[in-house]
Formats: sequence, C-alpha cells, structure tokens
Amino acid sequence: MSDQLAREFVETYYLTMQKSKNDIIQFYREESIMSFEGNHNKGLKEIAERIEQFSFETIKHEIVSMDAHPSFGSDAILICVTGNMQTDNDLPLKFAQVFHLVPNGTGGYFCANDIFRLVMNDLPKLGS
Repeated sequence: MSDQLAREFVETYYLTMQKSKNDIIQFYREESIMSFEGNHNKGLKEIAERIEQFSFETIKHEIVSMDAHPSFGSDAILICVTGNMQTDNDLPLKFAQVFHLVPNGTGGYFCANDIFRLVMNDLPKLGS
C-alpha cells in the first residue's frame, strides 16, 4: 500500500509543481515543516512564502529512484526521492527530497515534513 500511495503522491506533487509551483501548498497543513536547502519553514504562511521565492518560471523533474516505508505503525509514509530537475533553460541538477506523509483525519494524507537538497559533488564535507 505505501509504495502505491507514495508513487501517486510523488507523481501528483511534481506534476502540480510543473503546472503551477504555488499550487503545491495544497499538500501541506499548518503543522507542516519544509526544509529547502537548509532553510526551515513551519506552517502554511512560511511555506507559501518560501514557494513564492522560487525564482524559476518552468520546472521539470525526472525521478531516478523512490523508496517508501510505512511509518508510525504504518499509518504514515516516509518517502525518499532522488532525481534530476531542470528549471527554465538551466542545466539539469541532481536533487534528493524526503516527504513524510501523515493521515489528515479525513481519509487522505498531508505532507508533515519535506526536506529538499540539491546534490552537489563539489561541496566541502560538513565540519570541514
């Protein structure tokens, strides 16, 4: 069950972002936390402000891998995605993103936690 739900969520999330980046706010709730490149945003207002700061006009994602695990007694789902993304006419970049989906109380799920990182090969190691 978690694999199918994870696939559906990931496909819907990135397709929604591709169509209109501001529309991804629908996947979050007031208690959600989004971390984008180390910047943490909690709640709908902060997350919406972060999304509005994304400078791209167009974006495409190519999913390379996706793993999903049940979480909290199989009520929630932890998803790890790696892939390539291209914004506007820029060169593609590698990324990793983790979603923690939690039941919303009405039969669906919301993204309680979202961690996004670009994968850069030339960065110094943490603590260097």
